[in-house]
Amino acid sequence: MTVHTVPVIDLTPGPAATADLVGQACADVGYFQITGHGIPRPLLAELFAVTRRFFALPPEVKQQVAQPAADQVRGWSGAGSEGITYSLDEESPADLKEKFDIGTVDPRPGPPTGPHHAPNLWPAGLPRFRETWEAAHREFSRVDTAVQRCAGLALGLGPDALTAHFTQPVSMLRALYYPDQPEPPLPGQLRAGVHSDYGAFTLAVAEDRPGALQVLDRGGEWTDVPVIPGAVLVMLGDLLTEWTDDRWPATLHRVVNPRRDQAMDADRLAFAFYSHPDPEASLHVLPGLPGGDQPPPPGTPTAGEHLRDKYVRQTSFGPHR
Repeated sequence: MTVHTVPVIDLTPGPAATADLVGQACADVGYFQITGHGIPRPLLAELFAVTRRFFALPPEVKQQVAQPAADQVRGWSGAGSEGITYSLDEESPADLKEKFDIGTVDPRPGPPTGPHHAPNLWPAGLPRFRETWEAAHREFSRVDTAVQRCAGLALGLGPDALTAHFTQPVSMLRALYYPDQPEPPLPGQLRAGVHSDYGAFTLAVAEDRPGALQVLDRGGEWTDVPVIPGAVLVMLGDLLTEWTDDRWPATLHRVVNPRRDQAMDADRLAFAFYSHPDPEASLHVLPGLPGGDQPPPPGTPTAGEHLRDKYVRQTSFGPHR
């Protein structure tokens, strides 16, 4: 596989100064790394440490905070519980990963109004686990807002063009743990199958370990994504494809297996922050772009409907019925 130069964008100067760089990366490459984001390194170090302790627990302990339902993405899911390529209506063996998810840590008042507003689940007996995860969610959310403002300016729509759809967001923070592989994977089985993410942007950080992330570049070639210390990777999700009428296509990516000679020393932990707007937001083209000022066609899904459908597909290994 090829390693290409990944655009690295310093956010320190602010959205007005970096918008053109973000727009160029979104249009030409589909992913980029950001520095100057302000997420404290000690917080990220603690996030990795407390989460590794969680994944080291016995399965029966992690099961106490298991994901409650296919469309209620909270808590722990064990290895083999998902086939994420099914989100693209493609079959594949189950993914070789575990995960742990939380949703918003500052929920809107009142009882949950659907699966995207379900309460978070927290493991017992792990000091500083909840505090660290909540702090990390808030930090990633802050950075996501800065990237959204850059994107709005890059599209010529103004800094609030995307953020206007994030008044009650349902963004999620996910830990992805890829264990060692004592047994060879099945044919076509990966740590995470080919997919695009479902929201606006994905912000990701990861350990530099064997068996890592690849993206499908604009030329149709799978490309290794290097881990840059201190940087956060940004990838484009499905909503940007819809909101920009394919001007900014979502990033197809996968997580490959380590070589067999590395398979017993290749466990890897990564985090992804999935930027999801208000569930009621439409997948229609953004106002101000060609076609965006017309009413959405009948049957245009909301962001919440799109998200739920994708979740059910990946956890039930098939289309939602």
